[in-house]
Amino acid sequence: MAKSNNEDDGGWDELERWANEPDETDSSNASKPLSASEQAALIEESTPKVRTFWRGSVKMICDAAAECARTAKRLDAEHKKLYVKKLRFGNTVFNMLKRIGEDKRIPKNVKHLSPSISTIYEVSHLSNEQLKLGISEGIVNPRGDQG
Repeated sequence: MAKSNNEDDGGWDELERWANEPDETDSSNASKPLSASEQAALIEESTPKVRTFWRGSVKMICDAAAECARTAKRLDAEHKKLYVKKLRFGNTVFNMLKRIGEDKRIPKNVKHLSPSISTIYEVSHLSNEQLKLGISEGIVNPRGDQG
């Protein structure tokens, strides 16, 4: 059933604008290279946040994912390996969380998502059109079923 022009568009205009905005973490301060000791301190600060929240609600997963993505951007390859080791869940989960954290659409659609890293990760691979259709058809839903 088609929506009238008066109905709420579910925030899709905002979603499309937001998906094209520059990343706030790409500011000049965030792109400044960190020293080895600064990277080590960043790892120590970030690790407990991620380890606490990565197996929780959708919001908690999104918070952990955003933290992974922000931290990973600031680390060189050597420190990134150390970070993954300290997180204790390996490269696969780290890369899934990082991808989720880099997708600006995910936090805007928390109410439509299942609290599953695998499911949210798969959603992060959808185009804007596929995500919009998946939500409107009930395929992307908080129960994680096929609608």
